[in-house]
Order: sequence, then C-alpha cells, then structure tokens
Amino acid sequence: MDILTAYPDKFRELPLLLRAYTQEDGQLDSELIKDGDAEKTIDKFFGMLDVAYLHLRDGESGCYYTRIERET
Repeated sequence: MDILTAYPDKFRELPLLLRAYTQEDGQLDSELIKDGDAEKTIDKFFGMLDVAYLHLRDGESGCYYTRIERET
C-alpha cells in the first residue's frame, strides 16, 4: 500500500468529492471540489472534532479513489 504525504497533483484537474466520516462510519458532510484546492476542504473537515477520516471520490460518478486519514 502506498502512503502519500501530500495531495497528488494529478487529481487537481478532476472534479472530486470529499466526504467526511465519524469513527463509527457515519457521514457528517461532503463537498465538491472543482478548483483543485482540496487542502482547504481537507483542513476544514479535519477541523471538525467528530471527523475521523475522509473519502475522496470522483465528483461526477461517485467512484471511490482513496481514504484520507487524520494525522496522529
């Protein structure tokens, strides 16, 4: 398994959806990213205490790309 430490540049031109989940796998929020600035949304979601992890999905089809973990 590859572990990334930064948001991949190859995703910046894609319409993407970030979904925020609790530790119990409940979805709290989601946001469509069209401008390539995913870090702003990632930081916003991880600023919410209940958010345990994020899913990065295709913004048009909803296909799953990866899970983003909160830094420990």
